[in-house]
Amino acid sequence: MKVVVAIENPLVRLDVEDSLRDMGMSPTRCVSTAMQALATLENDRCDAVVLGLEGSNQDCQRLVDALEQLRIPVVFVASGVNLLETLPRLAHAESLSVPFDSSSLAAALGRALQSALKPPGGN
Repeated sequence: MKVVVAIENPLVRLDVEDSLRDMGMSPTRCVSTAMQALATLENDRCDAVVLGLEGSNQDCQRLVDALEQLRIPVVFVASGVNLLETLPRLAHAESLSVPFDSSSLAAALGRALQSALKPPGGN
């Protein structure tokens, strides 16, 4: 599975990387900004994104637009200001709060992937 990790906080980003490795996965790419995540999505298809960016600037808005358009499952990792609070249109995405463990991340990724298989507007 190809997972992009886009998290500003370097310690949280490392925790997610370690958790993915514990699950037998390795992140496709680890980035710390919305622009880096957008560039990654333009160059490489992924199965899911673990997102922990703070704020609602234009770059974050463009990233959310791309994720919605590509129908890429998202797991938000909140360690401060939660992007879900500033971008409520993604309130349906899976969410984790720091601290979390590998099994919580695995469960959230599983739910996000399962949800993405449903047709738009499906139950």
